[in-house]
Amino acid sequence: MALGLAGCAPSASISSDPKVLTLWSWPRAVSTKLLKTAGNHIPGSTRRIRSDLIGGNFDVKLRTSMAGRAFIPDVTALNSNVSSYFPIEDQFLDLNDLGAQDHKADYLGWKWSLGVTPTDRLCFWPMDTAPMAFWFRRDVFAKAGLASDPDEVSATISSWDHWLEAGAQLKKNAQASIIANSNVAFTAVLACSVERYFSPEGKALYQRDGSAVRKAWDIAVKASTTGITAKALTDSEKNSSYNNGKTPANLEEAGGRRPSRPSHPTTRASGAPRRCLAATATTAARSSRFRSRPRTPRRPSSS
Repeated sequence: MALGLAGCAPSASISSDPKVLTLWSWPRAVSTKLLKTAGNHIPGSTRRIRSDLIGGNFDVKLRTSMAGRAFIPDVTALNSNVSSYFPIEDQFLDLNDLGAQDHKADYLGWKWSLGVTPTDRLCFWPMDTAPMAFWFRRDVFAKAGLASDPDEVSATISSWDHWLEAGAQLKKNAQASIIANSNVAFTAVLACSVERYFSPEGKALYQRDGSAVRKAWDIAVKASTTGITAKALTDSEKNSSYNNGKTPANLEEAGGRRPSRPSHPTTRASGAPRRCLAATATTAARSSRFRSRPRTPRRPSSS
């Protein structure tokens, strides 16, 4: 997962106080330290942020508000699916008008370009790059005869084939699964890849032999058919399997603060199994979060 912010022009904010800007995000999407600072005041501004955590399906709720042009926040967090908002880019501010180009050199080029719309407007500001990590429980891995020190895990599980082999050993010796379900595996493999479904020129990459999508699919299918997944589909099922040790490992962004991380005192993190394991954190995954500013936040009474 990986994120950024988008902005809406403040013609009529859902906040009753003109000095308070509302920010929509979901739990753990934005640094609590940053929210605390901005909640008191935004540096260099007389305004402050009011953070509203939106539960459930975030995209559905944001799109519903934008479609009805009611209850739209001043600023919103968005995930790596920012391109799906390009058709309604007119509802977001062009951050170039606010001096965005002065800061372009401070960001990774590929990350910056993901927030640029087809009409060359920067509507989505980069927040992170969400490098992938492999979380695991040391006690269960040790029980299965696997390496349990993070450095040793990185050395012994340095490819997806090694990861599949470790999953088989974990299942055989500890009756545990290395991943919650095959969809998590597919998403993780794809997130660690340089390419996605289409090239920047719009060519379909997934149709080619050896494409990242096909590789992710093959690994996910193998994980499923060899029985190393827990077949835990819902969030409650996954959280339960993390907590009871039936799924003592997970693949997710390194900054993730989901229950899989703190669920047990022996949980540790290692680099995700990738061919370029030594890649820097800023290049480990090309999906991440953005922030944006919707153009017309408003209340129903002002619409």
